Amino acid sequence: MSISSCGRKIADGMGLCVSARRPFRRRLTVVLLGLLSLSSFTSVGATIRPVAAWGEEGSGPGEFRFPSKIAVSSDGHVFVSDTENHRVQVFDSLGEPIRQWGEEGTGPGQFSWPQGIFLLRHSVLVVDANNHRIQEFTYDGTFVRTIGRQGSGRGEFFYPNDVAVDEHGNFYVSEEGNGRIQKFDPDWSFLRTWGNSEDGSSEFARPGDLAIRGSRIYVSDQLNHRVAVFDLDGRPIGSWGDQYNSGNEPGQFHWPCGIALGPNYAFVVDQFNHRVQMLDMNGQPILNWGRAGRDPGRFLFPLDVAIGPDGRIFVLEYTGGRVQVFQWTTAEDIGVKFQHDFGERGSQPGQFLVPGDVAVAMDGTVFVSEREGNRIQRFTPDGEFLGTWGEHGVGDSRFRGPRGITVSDDDRVYVVDRGGNTIKTFDLEGNFLFKWGGFGRSSGRFNEPYGIGNDRFGNVYVSDQRNHRVQKFDAEGEFVREWGGQGTDSGLFLRPGGVAVSREGIVYVIDTGNTRVQMFSPDGGYLYEWGRYGAEGERLIQPVGIAVAPTGYVYVSDFGDRRVKVFDEFGTFLFHWGGIGWGDGLFDGLAGLGVGQDGAVYVTEAWYAEVQVFEPFFAEEAVDLSSDYDIVGPVGKESVSSGTVAAAKSELTSSRLPVRVMENPCRGAIAFELQAGTGPVRLSIHDVRGRKLHSSWQERSAAGPRRFVWEGPWQGVSPGTYFYRWESEDQSSAGKVTVVR
Repeated sequence: MSISSCGRKIADGMGLCVSARRPFRRRLTVVLLGLLSLSSFTSVGATIRPVAAWGEEGSGPGEFRFPSKIAVSSDGHVFVSDTENHRVQVFDSLGEPIRQWGEEGTGPGQFSWPQGIFLLRHSVLVVDANNHRIQEFTYDGTFVRTIGRQGSGRGEFFYPNDVAVDEHGNFYVSEEGNGRIQKFDPDWSFLRTWGNSEDGSSEFARPGDLAIRGSRIYVSDQLNHRVAVFDLDGRPIGSWGDQYNSGNEPGQFHWPCGIALGPNYAFVVDQFNHRVQMLDMNGQPILNWGRAGRDPGRFLFPLDVAIGPDGRIFVLEYTGGRVQVFQWTTAEDIGVKFQHDFGERGSQPGQFLVPGDVAVAMDGTVFVSEREGNRIQRFTPDGEFLGTWGEHGVGDSRFRGPRGITVSDDDRVYVVDRGGNTIKTFDLEGNFLFKWGGFGRSSGRFNEPYGIGNDRFGNVYVSDQRNHRVQKFDAEGEFVREWGGQGTDSGLFLRPGGVAVSREGIVYVIDTGNTRVQMFSPDGGYLYEWGRYGAEGERLIQPVGIAVAPTGYVYVSDFGDRRVKVFDEFGTFLFHWGGIGWGDGLFDGLAGLGVGQDGAVYVTEAWYAEVQVFEPFFAEEAVDLSSDYDIVGPVGKESVSSGTVAAAKSELTSSRLPVRVMENPCRGAIAFELQAGTGPVRLSIHDVRGRKLHSSWQERSAAGPRRFVWEGPWQGVSPGTYFYRWESEDQSSAGKVTVVR
């Protein structure tokens, strides 16, 4: 018995226990998990997010047993060779089964381990591996003819693996058993072969998938851990990967399998690294995603990849039998676009030596701290220079390495004078108001302060870096409280850096030495944390700056990764942009972050002495629960108090976490009751356009119902439809509330 080259090693050598795999529902499962982490694709980054998944292990319709190949037709239908079930299955674009054909056997229309699938204009070619032949069918599965027979001669096959067709109609077949590629004319007359020699040796070690673009053919040379590139007559052109050596770095492979070609890029399945890599047509890595696991966006021995007519990416997993569907977008596609930049290296007004942090006032004025120039400069949102103040020294308006900067709602500019261990306060014109601090370990004193943020009540939060703590002050600089201490446990710090505060009062602190972000209540109560060392997803390498947008999105500048990473207010990774380089949307000395009231993002680039500005990011698609959850209600109506709101109807999802809309305890409000455990929970509320109206975090509590009262976005709940989402440590629920008069 033979199976696909990629699959054989799993079945024969890995000893996997298939009974422990978690089944997936056969129907479409839409996933709302933010965006997957990727390397830069364009100057403002690229993202790939999971949008659907289907399949589970079995023999029924929509189930698989070790599937091996996938192809997508021009009308979006998905063809899968269901290898151990000895059949071909066809699905619509949403994963619903349409038809299937084949059974185990040697007769016409029967299969023994079907492999490669190629879709011609009017028919389908299927590689029938263990019968050593290729069969042709109509699109509805009617048998047409058989090509080839077992052998090693011309036109004969020994465990064929894949088939492809060039623009002239010539056919190409890869053979695992003979270690070669054969080429045929449009009538299947033999033309030539390459890959093996007369002594039986072969330059291939299990040739697998084939893909053709123009005058080149790409072959996954699996045990040589490379993609080999030839012209259409078999003359070698080059190869991708570290030939003969497996690896897990970008551009390296450990058993490459499926290949799919886009307009100017290629997707290659990197099976034993449990990922898919995207490369340019010279084999240079662009991005990759995936790692071992069953969660959306992760893989267990992926085997093949295909690109649909709408650009969606279909990835087939051999182990467990699952198809995952991904949407590929650039950061610009989802709302981030480079707008302009300002500044250049120098000491004149409007120039920078080494810019540090950036903050935006309520009126849009942009303030930039210049740590080498020891001054503060202010600009219009378009980058027009307005004024400057400060110089090196110890006076009231002098600095020794200013770092963090923040602007309060009442137009006070707070500046961290790191070398002076003080916080200095100015008005918008740069007139000195007052200062506080001094070197020391006691409350109200600092040892190299770094980040600073303020809440809407005027309170100021400062990261005291070498004292490994955060201190809170009132608007006049009077000490309120402190928290932290040196350590790696939750609530402790190793050299805390940037600080930002949301409109809800959540305090976000960059815990630099622990490569994480920690969240606290206004009183310093630990809430949550995210991040660990690395470049993928929520991971961080050397985080520096942090800012919170009015929408609640959290932006983190990662100096070590040269990228800006975007999270929701509870640390769910959304996407990133950037990458090392000099150009629009690229960074090398990534430093501070600021967000204007309009959502525009300002990023300081220290080495290139500039500020880059990006248009706002509004992830309506990421929060539009009406399109991402199945509403199965209604489950009933609850009365509300008299006033503008007369009735509210709750429609819940099919979730394990029930939510009940209760009788309103006050005029124009809605109360939610959540049946959850004692751990922390969070609630977010959005309008029908996906705009976030409110978010709330509840810390641990005693057992029993959890209750939250929402008073609406504008001093009362207006009639309309609102979407909500509850999340606990291991469960979630989403639904909508329709409020009528």
